[in-house]
Parts: sequence; structure tokens; C-alpha cells
Amino acid sequence: MKVTGIIVSRMDSRRLPGKVLEPLGGLPLVEVTYERARRARRLDEVVLATSDRTVDDPLAAWAANREIAVFRGAADDVAGRLLAAATHREADYAFRLNGDSPFVDPALLDEAAALLDDGRPDLVSNLGKRHFPYGVAVELFRVGALEEARALMTTPELREHATQAFYRHPERFDIRWMEIPDNAWKTARLVVDTEADYRLMTAVAEALGDELLTADWRRVAQTWMDETSPTTDHEPS
Repeated sequence: MKVTGIIVSRMDSRRLPGKVLEPLGGLPLVEVTYERARRARRLDEVVLATSDRTVDDPLAAWAANREIAVFRGAADDVAGRLLAAATHREADYAFRLNGDSPFVDPALLDEAAALLDDGRPDLVSNLGKRHFPYGVAVELFRVGALEEARALMTTPELREHATQAFYRHPERFDIRWMEIPDNAWKTARLVVDTEADYRLMTAVAEALGDELLTADWRRVAQTWMDETSPTTDHEPS
């Protein structure tokens, strides 16, 4: 059984164009995503799925220079691009990874893939209850199940969000949920969507230093919380 990690990414973000190639801790942001994901032991490979438009040529060139396999497809049909990339790589299961979420946790990916040892679910997800921080989403889908779900994606919005059909029709799919017992870190936002997010992630990366590629999601989330906590002025003694 082959498990592939697919980084979905594009250059023309509405709020922060070009963000995925901006530096984070000395590496392009998307490369942090890639380097962290490829540390998962249960992943056979990590590939890039971007669009076939010229605006995404620099992203494809980055992947080619790093000898990372690239699949290019429709910009707005993310579900179709994911499905085509997974099929092209002959994957049985695939993780949806987001190029603007650099702090993917390989241990979480391995935990999700381990659930495949006890059956063949359609989807393994940690998005059932929002206990995990934004930016460490886990979505491991059976490729055949995504093909079935895509038939239910009757609007451009559903095709763009790729996995929503699973959650909207839980009665039709075997979904396994990953949960944690508390929500102490759920307010952490470990994703780069805006300029403010990027500045904050840069501060987090600087604080992590040599742990940029190895810190687990709790360590990263705590660093984010430390960076966003209000400073306290002390009277001189």
C-alpha cells in the first residue's frame, strides 16, 4: 500500500501573493512544509501539486530544483488536482498537505497512517473537533474515496475546498477521527494567510532556531503563544 503526501500550493494567494516562496528560517516557506512532512516514517513520498498556469512556474521550478515530483492541474479544482496527482503517483492513500502550513507534524502523519493497519477507512482526520491548532490539519484520504466524494462536489466551492464532501456526507464514508483530550492549543494559528501571519511565523521560526524542522506541534504552538502573549512592564528594582 502506497501512501503519498501531496502539498497543494499556488503562487497567487489572494491576501499574500508569493508567500509560499518567501523565506522562513532560511528556507522557502513551502520547503519547510516539505522537509517536515518527509520526516514521517509512514510516507512513501512527498510531491507538489500546483496549477498549470504560468504564475505557478516559479513554484514548479523550485520543486524541480529540489528534485521533488510535481503534478500540475486546474487551479480552482483542488479536489480534481489532488485526485489526479494521487492517481498519477499510483497512491492508495494520500495526505492533503498545505503549502502555507509549514509546521505539519510528521508524528501526526504517522499516527494517522498507523490507523490503516486496522482497516481501510475512507478518511482519517483531526478536524472533527477543533482541538488542534490551525495549520496542523491531518487529512489522509483513500484515493478511491476521493473519487467517490468528487461526484458529490456540485459547486466550484466544494471542488476548491476538496475534502468538504466527506464531512457533509459522513453517512456515506468511513471516517476515523484523531482527537486529543484538551484544547489548550486550539487558539494557535500556525498558518500563513496574511502579512501579519507571516511576520508572526517568522518570529516563531527565529525562536525555534535549530528546531525549525524538528519541533513537534505542541512546541510550535507554545512558541506561537509565547510570541503573541502581551508583554508585562516591570518596575526597576
